[in-house]
Amino acid sequence: MAAKPTQYWAVMPAAGVGQRFGAELPKQYLRLHNKTVLEHAVEAVWQAPMLKAMVVCVSSDDQWIEPLIESNSALNAQQSEHRLRLTEGGATRAHSVLNGLMALQADAKEHDWVLVHDAARPLLHKNDLLNLFKQLAEHPVGGLLAAPSIDTLKRVDEQGRVMETVVRSQIWRAQTPQLFRFGCLLSALEQTVFEGDVVSSGITDEASAIEQLGMQPQIVAAQHPNPKITTADDLAQARLWLESA
Repeated sequence: MAAKPTQYWAVMPAAGVGQRFGAELPKQYLRLHNKTVLEHAVEAVWQAPMLKAMVVCVSSDDQWIEPLIESNSALNAQQSEHRLRLTEGGATRAHSVLNGLMALQADAKEHDWVLVHDAARPLLHKNDLLNLFKQLAEHPVGGLLAAPSIDTLKRVDEQGRVMETVVRSQIWRAQTPQLFRFGCLLSALEQTVFEGDVVSSGITDEASAIEQLGMQPQIVAAQHPNPKITTADDLAQARLWLESA
C-alpha cells in the first residue's frame, strides 16, 4: 500500500490575555487598521495554499472569537468547511499548542508537518512563509523563522555587572512560524507538559521543546519585518509598516 502524502496543518496559540500590553482587550483583538491583530495573523498563515486546516487555541472565557468569525466572511467560510477550528488554550503557550495538536490528532499523521504561528505576529510576509516551507522540505527535524541580532550583547551577573560580550554572529532572535513534524512536536510537548515544569524547563517556544529531545532545529532567516505585538509602541510601529507596505 502506498504511503499517504504528507499534509500540512497549522496551530495558532491565542489564549493570552496580554498583561504586558495593559489594554482592556487581549492584544490579539486590538484593531490594526481595519482588522484585528488576530485576523491579520490568521490571514497571513492562510497565504500558504498547502495548509489543510488551522486550529486557533483560545481562552476558556474568550468572548470575542465567535463574533469575530461571524463578522468575517472568509473566516466564517473556513470554519464552515472545517478548515478553521477552535479549541481551548491552556495556562502556558506549551499547553495551548499541545491542545491544538491534540485537536488535530484524528486527522494528522505522525510524518505530517505542523506550523505554529503567534496570534500576535500580524505582519508575516508571504515570501518568508513560503520560504520556510521550501527550506525545511527535506529537513529531518524542522525549524523556525528568525532574525540575526544586530546589537552587541552582554552577559551579566545578578548585580548587573558585565561578565562577557557574547559573540553576536551566533545569536538569532526566534520568531514564528515554526515548522516541525506533527509526531515529533506532539511528543516533545507531551514530555514538557506531562513530565515536567514548563516554566522551569525553559520551554518558551516549540523549538526549545524540540531541543529538549536532543534535536537541532534549523534557522531560516526572515527577510521582512515580523514583529510580535507586545506593547502599545509595537502596535503603533505595525501600523506604520502597514501604511508603508
